[in-house]
Amino acid sequence: MKYHREPTPMDVNNYPMSYNTHDSTESDDKDLLDPILKKLHKGDLIDRLLGCAYGQALSDAYGLSTEFEDRITVATMYPDNTQIIPFQDYILTAHSSRWTRGDWTDDTDQWILILETLTYPNGDDIMFAKKLRHWIYQCFSELGDCRGMGLGANVSQVTSSYNFLSDPHEASRTTWERSYRQAAPNGAVIRCSASALVHFRDIEKVKSTAISMCKVTHFDPRCVASCLAVCLASTYLLQASTEDDIEILIDRVQKETIYILDDQLTSEHKEEFLWYTHKDRTLEELNLDEPRSIG
Repeated sequence: MKYHREPTPMDVNNYPMSYNTHDSTESDDKDLLDPILKKLHKGDLIDRLLGCAYGQALSDAYGLSTEFEDRITVATMYPDNTQIIPFQDYILTAHSSRWTRGDWTDDTDQWILILETLTYPNGDDIMFAKKLRHWIYQCFSELGDCRGMGLGANVSQVTSSYNFLSDPHEASRTTWERSYRQAAPNGAVIRCSASALVHFRDIEKVKSTAISMCKVTHFDPRCVASCLAVCLASTYLLQASTEDDIEILIDRVQKETIYILDDQLTSEHKEEFLWYTHKDRTLEELNLDEPRSIG
């Protein structure tokens, strides 16, 4: 992500992180995936794995075209509903103009941080916390970034806590408690599928890392449920264990999520979860541009 203002001074030496500064996206570089794809015979699996990764980044970048805009504004910006919104030539808004055209946002940046964390044998909540703190002040130098951008209020509060680097779950819990257990934004679910991408062969690790990575910044059980559900669904799709029956997949994920979290969810939360994830739910019913929760 391109952000051209000077970063706020901070002693980042307290949070040492090492990144390769070589930009592998230069036009004369070879596609590093080519030799892998040629040698492997599991083309369908590779397609699914790449779909998970590209789906994260591309949908994030494309979604920026209408992020934080309600349906009336979008209809005004793009009156011909027979045409798709052009990428990367969408109409810039006050929000989207902060990024370079075609760039993804902090959602995918944090997805990458989780991906990096989980590729280490000892990758845990503390490692992710350190990577996240480093990202806030330096982002990805390989991409020409100088500072993370798009940080939500909840993540900002949690990561600013004095004990975030030593006990991120406790810092997250304390922040949630201060909101009278009401704060449940969507900042964790939009980055969570990295757990499935790394551990799709080990469902127990998918479950544990989905929950742990979520709680680093989002402690509310509703946030945890959403991350767990997305990671379970992503895992089963990567495994191709449900064939083409999406309704069976939805039912399975609903039941497993509630079973795993059990008494962490109130009866009201369980009913709400089942309502929002029901296979017949429509976009109109979800009311995704409702002013108090848009974004």
